[in-house]
Amino acid sequence: MNKFDTSKDPVIFFHGNSDAALTANNFSTGWTSTVTYFLNQGYTLDHLYATSWGNTNTTAAVERDHDCVTVFRLRKFVEAVMDYTGAKQINIISHSMGVTLARKVILGGYINADDGSCNIGKPLGNKVRAILGIAGANFGLCACVGHWLGVTWPTCNDDNGLWPGETCYPNRMDGMCATSPLPSPCNGLTYSKFLMDLNNSRFKPAQYIFSMWSMG
Repeated sequence: MNKFDTSKDPVIFFHGNSDAALTANNFSTGWTSTVTYFLNQGYTLDHLYATSWGNTNTTAAVERDHDCVTVFRLRKFVEAVMDYTGAKQINIISHSMGVTLARKVILGGYINADDGSCNIGKPLGNKVRAILGIAGANFGLCACVGHWLGVTWPTCNDDNGLWPGETCYPNRMDGMCATSPLPSPCNGLTYSKFLMDLNNSRFKPAQYIFSMWSMG
């Protein structure tokens, strides 16, 4: 018999670039407050799971992309949670770069990265009840416009990074990258191959999909 409370699906948290699973410093506060909220809503620690990826060095944020080692490890973490809890379905809450990492973990398939090429596995969408993406760069980062940044900043590369395509370029030139709405769209026909593969996939990542962002 499963010893866990099966009345609630497990929740797995994916943090963003330079953050951590739980509070590590004043900048990297992770999901500590969110976990407290869930505990106050009747969840237990049996239901809540997170792991840190990368590190909390903000100066290294531009070095991180969707590499094989990171995505494969996060995929194994999700599979371990499902095996450990015996849950038939899970929920995922993700933030910033954690959104695109979580989406690839669910989608599976191949990645071509500086650390090699890898197959993450088969799609897991039928095992995810809900996914919430908070401020995810699903069409890339405006700050990454221009192919030259993909060489200078690995996180901006146009293969497995967050390159938004050249349609974003006027925003950077005009100093409007942080404004809303953007003067120029950031979802052109061609952007990062990694992101295009995610957005063009025929596999649904979850039964319920929620996306949340601020206008400021």
